[in-house]
Amino acid sequence: MVLPRKPKTKPSFQNIITTLLLLIVSSILIYNSYKSIKASLYMISLYRPRFKQLQKQYVQIIKKQNELDYVTSPFYLEQQLRNSLNYYKPGEKLVIFTQQLPNTTPTPTPSPPPPYKMWLKLLTVGHKDK
Repeated sequence: MVLPRKPKTKPSFQNIITTLLLLIVSSILIYNSYKSIKASLYMISLYRPRFKQLQKQYVQIIKKQNELDYVTSPFYLEQQLRNSLNYYKPGEKLVIFTQQLPNTTPTPTPSPPPPYKMWLKLLTVGHKDK
């Protein structure tokens, strides 16, 4: 079954005007969006160096805060008292070394040869190159 074709009609004046208005409004919206994005990117480029500087300052402040927390801890205080004032707790014995012991380092033992050299030696025993 063949469907009959609709006769071609010319677009009406109202359809042409509506299409043109939609095209103009869309173009204006796209242009305004472009300008807004461009302005935003410009502002970002202006504030990026300041943001990086503030990030570095923040990291430094955090490091200083961690150092301050450590220095004010009881562990650090006790360590400083023990090292500089020879502080010791009741029940502990204080030992002071007056001379340093000689530095004795063990002599290194040679490492075994790699497996391929051991196999090569095993397979070539008794063979001489002529």
